[in-house]
Amino acid sequence: MESDEGGKMRGLIKFFLILGAVIFFGLAIYTFLLSSGILVYKDAQEFIKLGLENLEKANFRLILGIVSFISLVISVVIFYASLKERIVKKEISFGNPLGEVKISLSAISEFVKRLGGQIEEIKEIKPRVVIGRKGLQIYNKITLFSDSNIPEASDRVQTVVKRYVQDVLGIQEVSEVKVFVEKIIPRETGAASA
Repeated sequence: MESDEGGKMRGLIKFFLILGAVIFFGLAIYTFLLSSGILVYKDAQEFIKLGLENLEKANFRLILGIVSFISLVISVVIFYASLKERIVKKEISFGNPLGEVKISLSAISEFVKRLGGQIEEIKEIKPRVVIGRKGLQIYNKITLFSDSNIPEASDRVQTVVKRYVQDVLGIQEVSEVKVFVEKIIPRETGAASA
């Protein structure tokens, strides 16, 4: 589960991207109508002039200030989100009597991959390890053999991965281990006898 803050930020960015797309779409339609002759240039000028005159009556500086402020907020939010995406933590650390221990997320991912190879029902496991608010989150895409019991195999993956990451790597803050069965394939006869 990803953090609520990240989900809200993505939703906000999506909203602003849609808003920008709608504005550009409107401008594209407007210029197309002008260039095709459907909208007469003189009429378009009158429409814009009328709009600007109405803005002057409705305190033009205040409206321009509000629009500028909103544009500034949009650009800051998008800039912050793009920076935050790049500054994602790549390791997890914990204290030890002799000092701090850091383990990279890619090392944990490789460990889980090797661990998955030891589970009989699994043909392949593709882990993705992230750090959430409550601790380590491990998302596993797995390929199962068709003779496997999916609920039992999924439960075994979750239990084994969590237990081994906690016991062997010493990382106690494993908040969730999710399993996504990506493929179910028949067991190869040569692999079963080997």
